[in-house]
Amino acid sequence: MIITIDGQAHTGKSTVAANLAARYGCCLLNTGAMYRTVAHKLTSHGVPLRANGDEPPRDLLLSLIAEDVFELEGDRVILNGEVVDHDAIFTESIGKVASIVGEYLEVRLKLQSEQRRIAARHERVVAEGRDQGSYVFPHADFKFYLTASTTVQARRYALKKGLQSDEGSPEFAALVYGFAERNRRDESRRHHPLQVPAGAVVVATDDLTPEQVFARLTEVVDPCLSRTA
Repeated sequence: MIITIDGQAHTGKSTVAANLAARYGCCLLNTGAMYRTVAHKLTSHGVPLRANGDEPPRDLLLSLIAEDVFELEGDRVILNGEVVDHDAIFTESIGKVASIVGEYLEVRLKLQSEQRRIAARHERVVAEGRDQGSYVFPHADFKFYLTASTTVQARRYALKKGLQSDEGSPEFAALVYGFAERNRRDESRRHHPLQVPAGAVVVATDDLTPEQVFARLTEVVDPCLSRTA
């Protein structure tokens, strides 16, 4: 059984994915952490990564990532047998670089291959990201797509980071603009853009608590599982 959860940042994907994995005894595929790991590795090797800039040479990218082997254990990412420093990859700067790295076809194909390899080793999988139901697992048993307005995305980010959340402030306006740009880049990228997967259940999470999002998704999954039990 494969459950995919796609959508924009700060729509509740990670929280509900973890909760679904726990409920159904699934392997959790946090694909965003994989892209962050690659972003951190390329940055550490001095690879120039610029939004709307020229892509690094294909040979250089492949030389750095072609032999990489990923494992995911809970919230831990293991790359080539080494546990990746969680704090090092979950920074704002690496998050921005990960968005750029996600535009490179070589990176996407490599990570998609790794995601399928990992999933094939488990009977049940919850895969969370931006291309899971549309490109990586198009025949998933259950597909969901979570949305939220840029204002809500910015509000949730500010709350998480303890930042100024006054919606009339220039700082908050900058956050909203940043999320609008990130959404635009994800949805218009040349390779495997963010989109609603065919057959996906779309859930607008603007006015929902994490518990309510979880309930919406289990309302879809539970009846199907009970029929096949």
